[in-house]
Amino acid sequence: MGRIPQLDILRAVAALSVVWVHYWSYPRDNLAVLVPWLAELLSAGDRLLQVFWPRGWSHPGVILFIVLSGFCIHLPQAGRPERPGDTRAFFRRRFFRIYPVFLAALGLGFFANLGVPPQSNIWVIPEPWSVGGLLASLAGLTAFWPGPGPVGNTILHTVIAEMGLYVLYPVGLALVRRKGWPVVLSATAGISLVAVAWTHYGRVEWAFTSTWGFLFFWWLGAFAAEFRALGRRLSAPRFWLYGAALVVLYAGFNTWVRYPAMSLFVGPLVAELWGLKFGGSALLAGPCFAALCMGLVWHIDYVRVGSAWIWRALEWIGERSYSLYVVHIPTLGLTLWLLRGTEPWPTLFWLTVPLLAVAVVALGMYQWVEAPGMRRGRTIKPTVTPGNAPAP
Repeated sequence: MGRIPQLDILRAVAALSVVWVHYWSYPRDNLAVLVPWLAELLSAGDRLLQVFWPRGWSHPGVILFIVLSGFCIHLPQAGRPERPGDTRAFFRRRFFRIYPVFLAALGLGFFANLGVPPQSNIWVIPEPWSVGGLLASLAGLTAFWPGPGPVGNTILHTVIAEMGLYVLYPVGLALVRRKGWPVVLSATAGISLVAVAWTHYGRVEWAFTSTWGFLFFWWLGAFAAEFRALGRRLSAPRFWLYGAALVVLYAGFNTWVRYPAMSLFVGPLVAELWGLKFGGSALLAGPCFAALCMGLVWHIDYVRVGSAWIWRALEWIGERSYSLYVVHIPTLGLTLWLLRGTEPWPTLFWLTVPLLAVAVVALGMYQWVEAPGMRRGRTIKPTVTPGNAPAP
């Protein structure tokens, strides 16, 4: 199937937002000395963001990635209940699409872990050498059960979770075809809510970004693909009505139950007296944001992308978003560590060099690892049998 440019643009926005959130405290802190009012403005924006941040369910860009993944993986099978999937070909293609980049990024994280002292970086988390931890990461076992995180590249735990989603997809697809979408969406919603509740009340930080925590979001994306394949597309008026209702529900609940966000509007005294300060606010906030992402993906065919350079640039970045996502944390850590070790540097270096390093490493990863893996995956064709042969 051909690429859908609008989806690549969404991927670019998601990846760039994740990179920026992990990086922006450094420009803000450096600007505090040079331009205090701008640094304060950025901090105020950070506080306001709490109203819309689906806390407890990972970064919003990650949630969008998961919904997009479910949409794109299910789209070839969507609307074809009579077509049996070739499971072996599916897993082989997914392996060459995901695993080579994951393995290279895991190696980059180990390298960063060896070079960056604990006190020098907040992202590269040095851990003692563990064969068990290495094997768990290589096999993706922590997708389903708590275990050591990917050493030196913490962002890879979401990639491991996505691997788990691929493993479960054939089971979910069979369930959809036998029992229908209401059963699958209800079951996955229940599993994900239990995972997040376990995170909040059992203090198991792994659960909310595991395969179980993301399961409902992924199948929301698959559900949007099913509707698209059946021709039930979400028109602009319906999309804006649907989106507005979700934003009001989500932002209102997220503000009322979380003290920092509510205090921005009514002051700390009123927020302290009347705010619910409910620790499980993510039980609603995350699914609402994921449902908004599902509506956007479902509506995407109505979004017209012009020929302006910004759209072409975002589409280009979107094609490389996976490489950008997996390399940015250890690359930022190593670059900032090198800058600190060779000070003094002009402020402009601190604001630009880490991001330039991320761009260079991401391009190298795409050119030498991701693109060859995609080409290898495309050579794997599903087995054609009388049961799944395309109609003439």
